[in-house]
Amino acid sequence: MSKLEDEKIKKGLICLICKQIVNNPIEMTCPDHKNVIVGGHCLEQFLNVNRCCYTKNKQMQQHIDNLNVICPLQFEQLYEKKGRGVICDFNGKLEHLNAHLDNACLLKLFECWFKPFGCNHNSFKPELEQHLISSMKFHFDL
Repeated sequence: MSKLEDEKIKKGLICLICKQIVNNPIEMTCPDHKNVIVGGHCLEQFLNVNRCCYTKNKQMQQHIDNLNVICPLQFEQLYEKKGRGVICDFNGKLEHLNAHLDNACLLKLFECWFKPFGCNHNSFKPELEQHLISSMKFHFDL
């Protein structure tokens, strides 16, 4: 595939409202926006002030789900040049990203298990166990 073809494909995956890669692609079918692709969340906001017809675009969703991405938390850390000392090496298909963020990401901040009792500590998953051990007396006194 040529670079020009690759750029055309990438342009077709961009939400025309937020200018990001389409999440839950929806194809507009009203006469004013024929064949326009937008993300589901962006469309909800758009429809609050506009009336348009639309359909879900399953073929594009499959294509987007197969895109390889890095962890957005790692990207944010690199972009903002924040060296937190913790690195996430996720590089996989977009369809696996939510499971990664929910279950395995080393950069996701977790609340202390004792938050309902008054502990406001947040830390990365590897550091949470150490916090639970080192703050045991504090937690029992809550």
